Amino acid sequence: QVTSLAMLFGVLHTAVKFESLHMLATLLSQKESPLHDALRSMPSTIWKSHIRGGIIDVLQNRVVSSEKLQALLLAECMMSILGENWLSEDHKILDNKNAISVDKFVLLVLQSARVEVAVLLNELAFSKYESSKSSQTDDAIIQKQRNLAILFSLIERIIKMISDASSGEGEPSQTICEKTIMQVITGLNETISLVLDFLQDAKDHGQRKGDDLLAAVRIVGSYLAETPYACQEKTGHLLEFIFSIEGQDESRYFLAHFVLRRCCA
Repeated sequence: QVTSLAMLFGVLHTAVKFESLHMLATLLSQKESPLHDALRSMPSTIWKSHIRGGIIDVLQNRVVSSEKLQALLLAECMMSILGENWLSEDHKILDNKNAISVDKFVLLVLQSARVEVAVLLNELAFSKYESSKSSQTDDAIIQKQRNLAILFSLIERIIKMISDASSGEGEPSQTICEKTIMQVITGLNETISLVLDFLQDAKDHGQRKGDDLLAAVRIVGSYLAETPYACQEKTGHLLEFIFSIEGQDESRYFLAHFVLRRCCA
């Protein structure tokens, strides 16, 4: 079923393409299941290439933000199931007119995620701190928080992939070049800076509780674990506040444990 859906998603240019995208995202985003094991052991790589091609189509063309979010969710699912290096593996399909290099694919996924993160951070801040001007419902805000968490998870996986590639620990099939690694790091620095601005905004407004704040701290912790000297000034000003943040269901002690474990790993 996944291989058939992958082909429809990768090849078609009709409404069926987006229906296939939604079905793939739903199937692959389920928690660890026998399906994941089956996909890992599948000898053929054609289905992976179809999914890559479909993601490229969606992210490169003018489609609504919700469809791009689905494509980015699918990319996150693929990295979750097959490993972070899926993003930078070189799998090609013959006669695929939409094929692009591994380096361009990595940058396309990251840039698309960064754009969506910037939009969501701005919208969430507006809904929280300009509530008199915002007409968004609680359900809409919760959905934005979920979308942000998905994007952060994808970016965390890219951080791990780039860390492995730059340290020489990546898979032999990785073909990402040094110039691309530097472009990715620059993009990540800019996005983490935006996330820190989001946290600064929360601090200024006395907001210390929220799953979006918790997710923001998680991604900052993940990045600083790999690049401890990044955004030092902003991080230093926010350090005490960061350790006071709580999620809806997790205490600040959970967060402190997470951040310390990441940064000391």
